Amino acid sequence: MVTSRDDPALAVIYKLVEKRPGKVWQPVMKPSVGKPGFPSRKQVFRRTGRDGTFLNDTIGLSTERRKGTPLLRCVMRGGRILGKLPSLRKIRERALRQAASLPEPMRGLAPSRAYPVRISDELRRVRGSLREMDGGIDHG
Repeated sequence: MVTSRDDPALAVIYKLVEKRPGKVWQPVMKPSVGKPGFPSRKQVFRRTGRDGTFLNDTIGLSTERRKGTPLLRCVMRGGRILGKLPSLRKIRERALRQAASLPEPMRGLAPSRAYPVRISDELRRVRGSLREMDGGIDHG
């Protein structure tokens, strides 16, 4: 999400991934032609080499336990920011460290290959089960 003072539009895409018709959250997904969607709350797990270079990321369910470092954390709940936000200097320093940790062929403006991102088997299973029963798919 990006906005600026001279162009105050905010472009956001929201995809519902769970609903709570009762006391239990249930995975849902809305099918989109040419845009694969995945239901449920997710987590991204990053694997790094011994030298600190990023190897790959895996997108899985938030309840999964996988090798790698979980990257996503809750920063807002009920419209309120949780904890203290980092300064712009800290954000810049982190971005530079992250860029330096990419494999060499991916560091330039025209990378020679894409960074490997995988989808976990468990997330694929949940998606497949919703497609089979069609009850968890929101056609609205």
